[in-house]
Amino acid sequence: MISSWIQFVRQYGPVARNDNMYDETIQRSARRAGIAPLNFEHPAQREVLMCFTQDTCDPVSVVLTGTAGDGKTHLCRQVWQALAGEPEAWASDSPYLNLVFAYPKDRKLWPDSKDASLYRRVTIHFIRDLSGWAPQQGLPWEPEKEALLQRLCRSLFDPSSDEVFLIAANDGQLIEAWRRLSDSEYVIKARQLFEDLLVEDQQCKEGIRLRLFNLSRWSSAVLFDRCHSAFVGHAGWQQCYEGVPGENEAFGPKCPIRHNYELLKTPLVTSRLRALIELCDHNGFHLPIRQLLLLLSNAVLGHPDCKDHLMRSMDVPKLIEKGTVSKGSLFNNILGGNLSENRRQSITVFDYLDRNSEILLGSVAFIVNPTITVGAEGDAVFTRYDQSILNDNEDYSVGGFVEVELTNNLKVRAAGGYQWIDFDHNFVTFNFGPFLFTVPDQKNLEQYYVNGLIAHRINATIGQTVSAGHENQLGVNSNYITLNYVRHTLTWNLIRNTLLSTEFFYEDAKESGGFAGVFSPVPLGTPEHFHRIGGAITLGYQLTPHVTLGVRYQGTSKDSNLLLRDYNQNRVSVDGTYSF
Repeated sequence: MISSWIQFVRQYGPVARNDNMYDETIQRSARRAGIAPLNFEHPAQREVLMCFTQDTCDPVSVVLTGTAGDGKTHLCRQVWQALAGEPEAWASDSPYLNLVFAYPKDRKLWPDSKDASLYRRVTIHFIRDLSGWAPQQGLPWEPEKEALLQRLCRSLFDPSSDEVFLIAANDGQLIEAWRRLSDSEYVIKARQLFEDLLVEDQQCKEGIRLRLFNLSRWSSAVLFDRCHSAFVGHAGWQQCYEGVPGENEAFGPKCPIRHNYELLKTPLVTSRLRALIELCDHNGFHLPIRQLLLLLSNAVLGHPDCKDHLMRSMDVPKLIEKGTVSKGSLFNNILGGNLSENRRQSITVFDYLDRNSEILLGSVAFIVNPTITVGAEGDAVFTRYDQSILNDNEDYSVGGFVEVELTNNLKVRAAGGYQWIDFDHNFVTFNFGPFLFTVPDQKNLEQYYVNGLIAHRINATIGQTVSAGHENQLGVNSNYITLNYVRHTLTWNLIRNTLLSTEFFYEDAKESGGFAGVFSPVPLGTPEHFHRIGGAITLGYQLTPHVTLGVRYQGTSKDSNLLLRDYNQNRVSVDGTYSF
């Protein structure tokens, strides 16, 4: 199982593949290996599904655009599955598919009766890869394909049409494809509509039967949270611990893959990595899902001396024997240090991270005995913003850590040190319409950090983790934020095929100053001090080898010292996953 899982995770890393067929390649690899692929709900998924499923009585056409790897094909597949499309048809290589679905004739309310006379049959056309379906540059459209797009253009402006379309197209392909269509009244109107929606960053216009989702507009940090949770929480990692691997074997105590995976789960590494992704957002650099999964896969498996610069199970004993485990450090892999310079610059996520900050990371570990590891860690981060809202800064930290495997089922990690951040100014700027205000803030930070993690596998069916810490992060409304936190997660496998997990967290945070309180009756620059407490419960059930059902509730309450900054949030989500 260890070999199969690690080989599967490599598929998400920087290996050669046909990017136009990325989603299909991953799904096929998962089927062959008998492994559930990494899966989570895209932030746009519910809105896209509501355009076609029984949430609507009158479906509309949808265009999914964005950069390569934003999840367009994945969302198309979710719609296909929700409408009971045949799995065999989707598994084909054809970029065009269609199916027929019944909707109410009155377009207002779903009838209680199944009488066929109360329904109309609507054809839903799927063009899941416009670039693979459209003719190559310089070649004319095939008559059948051009006729279909002409019908699409007409349907957008015809409220009585019984045809809708779902099209996935990378940035630029959509407009280019429509420019190559023969002009007609509706083609001209559709072409202008697409341009207006993209330029004005809108999803729809009144009276037109179209929703356009530009997936590149979603926050990379939000996508990272979902990617990270799906990656580190996948059952494949837990199965690697089973069977008690030998000391020098894959996922044994000395395995660099295991060490990197456990580091990636720690709150400190997670928060620092998320802060880098947030910097990309603030600087206008969007990272699609494919790049975020590549980052995580490379962080855990990267090693410059292995095939494709990614470790396999068979590589681990050799690396331990040669004493080159340190070359596969997560801190080196996060920025693509395991790759050649040319390869690194060709990969979006490493190119973006290199633009945003100059980062020096280092750690040294000493294995006292097979169960105790001690070491030192440090970093230097030089952040430069393209815009002058927040301040450029230099961030240094140095500290030590200790990792102890008390038993086979109980592991403890503790780390602590000191952090210095120097910002360019003792203020941040705030835009309000045409006006620009300066708001007081702290220019320097000198403070300690400390964090700890306890991972306890209580028995074969129950496991828990407890983490706590005090850390300082770059702020969004201010120069920095100081955060104290406690988090607890409990996972239960009490019933066959059923997984129950509970989560609890408490956060006490204080901003350094900034503009969070500009609408509060307090002096400018008053820092926000807030508490957040929350919990979640998740229930998952594997109905069949291919179908998994889940329901999750999360409640969060925030109490702030500033006006309009408190909130209570309740979120319930229900999901179903089908793995081919």
